[in-house]
Amino acid sequence: MLAYKTYLEKLTGCFTGKAVGGTLGMPLEGHIGTTDVTYYNPVPTEMIANDDLDLQVVWLETIREKGLPVTRRDLADGWLAHTRVLCDEYGACMRNMRNGLYPPLSGAYDNLCTAGMGSVIRTEIWAALAPGDPDLAVQLALEDACVDHARDGVDATAFMAALESLAYTESDISMLIDSAMSYLPEQSRVRRMLTDALAWWEETKDARAVREKILGTYPWINWTDVAINASYIILGLLDGEQESDPMKKISRGICTAVGLGHDADCTGATLGSIFGILYPDSFDERWTKPLGDALVLSYTIVGMHEVKTIPELCMQIADVCCEVQKFYHSVVTFADAEEPKNALRIRAVSSDAHRLRRGKAVSDYNEREALISVTPFTINMIYPESVAHKPGETLTYTAEIFHPKGHSLTGCLSLHPSDGWTVTPEKFPLSGEKMTITFSVTAPVDKIRRTCKNSLTFSFVTAEDITIDIPCGLMTTIPAVHVEAAWDGETCPPDSLFEGGELQQWTEWSHPVGTCGGHLYAFEMRTPYLSFPAVFSIQAPGKFRLWRNGELLKTYDGPDYNPTFHRAQSAVKLPIANDWDRYVVYVEREEQADVSPENCEPFFRARYDGRLLFGLAEWKTLSWLDEAEFRIPQLGTK
Repeated sequence: MLAYKTYLEKLTGCFTGKAVGGTLGMPLEGHIGTTDVTYYNPVPTEMIANDDLDLQVVWLETIREKGLPVTRRDLADGWLAHTRVLCDEYGACMRNMRNGLYPPLSGAYDNLCTAGMGSVIRTEIWAALAPGDPDLAVQLALEDACVDHARDGVDATAFMAALESLAYTESDISMLIDSAMSYLPEQSRVRRMLTDALAWWEETKDARAVREKILGTYPWINWTDVAINASYIILGLLDGEQESDPMKKISRGICTAVGLGHDADCTGATLGSIFGILYPDSFDERWTKPLGDALVLSYTIVGMHEVKTIPELCMQIADVCCEVQKFYHSVVTFADAEEPKNALRIRAVSSDAHRLRRGKAVSDYNEREALISVTPFTINMIYPESVAHKPGETLTYTAEIFHPKGHSLTGCLSLHPSDGWTVTPEKFPLSGEKMTITFSVTAPVDKIRRTCKNSLTFSFVTAEDITIDIPCGLMTTIPAVHVEAAWDGETCPPDSLFEGGELQQWTEWSHPVGTCGGHLYAFEMRTPYLSFPAVFSIQAPGKFRLWRNGELLKTYDGPDYNPTFHRAQSAVKLPIANDWDRYVVYVEREEQADVSPENCEPFFRARYDGRLLFGLAEWKTLSWLDEAEFRIPQLGTK
């Protein structure tokens, strides 16, 4: 049992700390070195807008609109409706969802940013909706994390959600960390790094010394890596706890975490939240007074009902929390809470109706699942391993279908794919409370261009002769011609060099290069609408040159491997038009580094594994061009 007044104090402290830590760390976001941090620099006049808090406000809006249970499919809808945050894992998942690929597939497929900080920084709302109930907090956080993350990113989210949830009812730091660690799989890279960091801390009691050991043991390229930054959060927590006075704990801890660098706004904001839950009345006024209590959201959050202040936001969260506790039968309830002012809609018989299948180790779920619908019928589809079809290829899908209220299924289901695609069988009678169907889908064989927008529609005709259509997406491969060859100079290789080359079909925007040495790739792409400036990002496991229609666009021979559009040193700005362009890439793959791949974060591992990645985005918004079309290179014509 938790006193409602205590909960409100801790909840307000949580989001006050979020604003304080995020504002402190924002000027140092992406700084790789260490910094001696003692106070805001520059001193703000209000909180700095940050996606750390933005998306949690979106989730609250979505829950209040959609009702319970909290599902990854509803969060996907909220994301598409209210956010224009398009970089890194956010951009990858939005591209997938625009193509009809829903969570958790949207977070795992064609996404090299699965281990970013994007979902760890959103855990406060799930802990706040399940205070003192870490099992429930992790369940809710998993529905969120799988939208745009997988593996390390999901693991770390479970850890942080559990720790924050427990902090509402427990104050022993060792117990909080140990209990939260139990939600990490034994083989998890996040667990290994945190275990090592805790051991090194016990040896040194020096956060910067532990930082150096972490960076020397776990190879990394991406400064948003979740395992490294989660370690910095815990180091800041432990360092702060060396002070006896709670006010000094907070100041020392958040300055330590931010001073360790990397994703400093995220580490500062998350640690500020934890301290705010533990010590809600202990923030020095020098941290809170410059910010005030106004809630400031980024310009990338759109179509939202306005929440003016942090206390107002907290009251809305508390209102929803009371409903969540009842619906999910939480082990912690409030004895003295007021009745919720706005009752939420209930759309399922059971809180388990839409859960990902998993054990306590959160990564146990199938990353090829996609919850494509919640109501009026719940459909969870399992995609094939490759997800994308080669031309003419037949792949097998499985779908689970049930009524969210537990009613019997009646009527008929028919499957309707896009033109040129075929499905076998096409029709299924509906019966029972839950049914599983298996069917084969065959991609067109006679199209030379790859169109991203392919759909499969589940068309239900009920016993009352009502038709309900629920679409999802189908993917096809990207064709490219590859030859192993060395190429000197800046002139574009002639078409004749590609004669007899291997026609490859890439299932994602990245593809293994193969053996060390020289490799040439040719592919053709267009965007079927008006011209505009774009940014082309290309990453390679070695130095490379890029040509378009014979013109050299980029030469790069640096160490950077960063599959983003706004941070990659190898990115190039260029105008594009709605005509077919020939792109040729020459890559000299380097020898593999002498490292343990299981210790590497995904960006490093992608380079280590020799993956070539390319992507095209709008210049201003950095939105992945999911409408880009590809065709088999017409060699000899350009």
